[in-house]
Amino acid sequence: MLARGATISLFGSLTGLAVGFASHLALGRILGPANFGLYSLGLAMTRIGIQVASLGLTTAVIYYGGQYWRTDAAKFRDVILQSAGVTLSVGILMAGVLVIAAPYLANALFKEPQLTAVIRGLSPAIALFAASQVAAATIAVSRRIRYAVYVDQVSVISFLVLFVALWLLGWKLAGAVAAFVGSAGIALLAAGYCLRLVFPEALSARGAQTIVIRDLLAFAMPAFLAGAFGAPRQWTAQLFLGYFFSASEVGIFQAAFQTSTLLTASLFAVSAIFEVMTADLYARHETSRLQELFKVSTKWVLYWSLIAFLIMASAPREFMVVLFGLRYRRGGLALLMLSIGRFINAGTGPVGSVLLLTGRQKRLLQISAIALIAHLVLCLLFIPAFGVPGAALASALSTGGMSVAQVIVVRRELIMWPYDRRCLKGLAAAVVAAAALLPLSRFHIEPMTFALLVKAVVCTVTFGAALLLIGLDEEDRQVLSLLVRQRR
Repeated sequence: MLARGATISLFGSLTGLAVGFASHLALGRILGPANFGLYSLGLAMTRIGIQVASLGLTTAVIYYGGQYWRTDAAKFRDVILQSAGVTLSVGILMAGVLVIAAPYLANALFKEPQLTAVIRGLSPAIALFAASQVAAATIAVSRRIRYAVYVDQVSVISFLVLFVALWLLGWKLAGAVAAFVGSAGIALLAAGYCLRLVFPEALSARGAQTIVIRDLLAFAMPAFLAGAFGAPRQWTAQLFLGYFFSASEVGIFQAAFQTSTLLTASLFAVSAIFEVMTADLYARHETSRLQELFKVSTKWVLYWSLIAFLIMASAPREFMVVLFGLRYRRGGLALLMLSIGRFINAGTGPVGSVLLLTGRQKRLLQISAIALIAHLVLCLLFIPAFGVPGAALASALSTGGMSVAQVIVVRRELIMWPYDRRCLKGLAAAVVAAAALLPLSRFHIEPMTFALLVKAVVCTVTFGAALLLIGLDEEDRQVLSLLVRQRR
């Protein structure tokens, strides 16, 4: 089940990631660092608003939905409708707050008058995206992961299509804003349609309405608070940069930040099915199977992140230039620092999901709160002194530190560990791949795009060959078999 779900999720996530990344490349190149920075500042506030508006219900609908969807269609209907309704309502409230506060934030805080229109323009997306995320999480209860993947794909593809269409009409920054809001609306429509397909009986169920939102919110509140701490930790570096420096510096950092997310693609892919299976196994007290699931999931995430990290760390400046252009060259050091933090995050596997879905929400909340405080302090220390590299260093330290802390808590409280000897195979393959990359640094290969392509091919092929020689595990063979079938 994990192999099949993770394979579907991985394909979908990689497709979504590729299209989303192409969108950010287009934004960075077309808008330039200054306007890309303005867009990123508005997006940072919007993303924080989306996290707040979701109220942690993405986790609660998985937990309660898993209990009701097979046994009580009417209650499951209430879970869906009430969680979506509350999320939309809070999202609208958050959007209203941003609309009112936009002139102060733009002029007094960031000294960028153009930012007012950006903030106000992006604000409707808060309610739309928050509701679509809750709906997508509900779809995952059925374990028909492909439908949840469709929602994400529709969102990123529609954004790229809308932005390109508006750019051809002469819209640049305004086009990016309109495309983001439009894609949010399309994502919500897609989520609603997929819910109808997956749960037709529940949405048409008869029976008296039961107020389940109180139970949902009670369960979700620790997760919500953890997320409320997590979203600012992800986006406050951009806000600090915007306060102390120009929008251009924010744009350069955002380009590096977005590129570093390539390292966590496999983590998001595996987590989608891992969360549903973890909730089920823990409810049935199948601790040994949960432990094995945790180890296998971490191993697969580690394999991907090792390859991505080696490629990215071998030529960070070249990455920035090839992807975003010469104006972003200074982001190379920031990309290297961010990649280290992301690698630690990916290398610890879906440890946050383990805490969240085994009743350790309060522990996760405590870790998230400490990580946010540490991040804010690090931002204040490093950003005024070092600018973009300082923002990257603060983000890497807080991200990596939080991941390590989560592993320690899981080890102490659940007696679970994400690693075993199977991970050593990946580390050995990584050493061989790194050794193969080393001689390439002595050669000056032009053009730069071709040089990066050569490094990527050499690293991937060498890693894969070394892993095959060392010997694949049974679950790895299952995944390869599924991949072959997908190609057919």
